[in-house]
Amino acid sequence: MKHKVLLVTSNEHKLSEFQAMMDETIIELVSLKDIGYFEEIIEDQLTYQDQAVKKSCCIDRFISRDDHYCG
Repeated sequence: MKHKVLLVTSNEHKLSEFQAMMDETIIELVSLKDIGYFEEIIEDQLTYQDQAVKKSCCIDRFISRDDHYCG
């Protein structure tokens, strides 16, 4: 069974670097562009963890088409 993994980046070079490290028979990397997400997510959080939470919130809102605020 092949698993799709969303790599939350718009950087095509970063995506290709990760794809080179993955076993393509098991994991298919999907980019923001692949899911139709073209908005910029401002990286303004103080920690990697806080930025990851912010990105997750934005992607969740996009996927669920909800109107809740993504700070």
